[in-house]
Amino acid sequence: SNAIRKILKEKYDLNIAGGQDHLKGKIFRVNHMGLVADYEASWAVNAVEKALDDLGIRSFDGTANRVFMEINS
Repeated sequence: SNAIRKILKEKYDLNIAGGQDHLKGKIFRVNHMGLVADYEASWAVNAVEKALDDLGIRSFDGTANRVFMEINS
């Protein structure tokens, strides 16, 4: 999770929390304070998918954002 968090922060200006205790370095958490507009949440989901592409984990094809928009429409 540290590699994806670093890319999200440095390349996409998205600060994502890491795991705590035994999950440190294993997961990341999308955190927010209060109400988040759909377009902001959509942007975060898109950035995560793009970061996964940057890491060579999966190719970016917009699936994450498309699913997010279908669920939140």
